[in-house]
Amino acid sequence: MTISGGKVLETALHDSLFTISDSTVSSNTYMVEQLTLGEDGMVDVMATEFPTTSTYNSKMAADVLNTSAYTTEADHAVPNSYADKPSVRGW
Repeated sequence: MTISGGKVLETALHDSLFTISDSTVSSNTYMVEQLTLGEDGMVDVMATEFPTTSTYNSKMAADVLNTSAYTTEADHAVPNSYADKPSVRGW
């Protein structure tokens, strides 16, 4: 059987039922935040998708460890002349 454009090419097989397999595999990692027992006896799971690399290492941890990806308040220290003033930000 030859399939093209979602249709069987051989006319003798036009009344045939067929499937096209999709071998794409995906996997997500979740951080479980809460488990509760429902009135029906089922466990309810509250979870958030947790971004990971292809080797299942945390992307968030990698970002924190990559100091060139962000700046800190120490990078923008307030000059001493402003130390006695109330919060000065945004310059």
